[in-house]
Amino acid sequence: MMTIRESTLEPAIINRIPRREAVQRMEVLLDRVHPRPEALPDEFSGGQRQRIAIARAPMLSPKMLVLDEPVSSPDLSIQAEVPKLLRELQRDLGPSYLFASHDLSVVAEIAHKVVVMHRIVERGAMRELFGNPRHPYTRALISAVPVPDPAIERHRKRQVFNGTATNIVMDADRPNATPR
Repeated sequence: MMTIRESTLEPAIINRIPRREAVQRMEVLLDRVHPRPEALPDEFSGGQRQRIAIARAPMLSPKMLVLDEPVSSPDLSIQAEVPKLLRELQRDLGPSYLFASHDLSVVAEIAHKVVVMHRIVERGAMRELFGNPRHPYTRALISAVPVPDPAIERHRKRQVFNGTATNIVMDADRPNATPR
């Protein structure tokens, strides 16, 4: 089994990045999550391993990272730390994210633009889409997100989506529904 250091350096070695540069990149990335580089992955909790994996992802300076449910850890402290880590990585290193999540509160915290999928039914800037959803499926999805305040939650009206999402895209960039 490889140490955290070895597994983080491996992509750089394979891609023939000079060792000094690779070690420097590794130190900058891993410093964000504070693991012991000589430790083995099984010495960390699942949530800690998830944070280490996210910190390792930009090792080769990709323009885009694909993240599938990166905040799905059952450890609530890790759930809170992952969005912060993602924002820091994006601010400092600049990658774009293709971020798949069922947790709309995390999407609202991280996203600049949103595509709601069953089939793609709506897309647009995050604030516009969350503030003024146009497609019934999107409205129902957003209304299903719990509100932490019990008094508000008790009096909220849920939107119910009956039927299936049609092959129509509600696009904030275009005023009318667009068949796809």
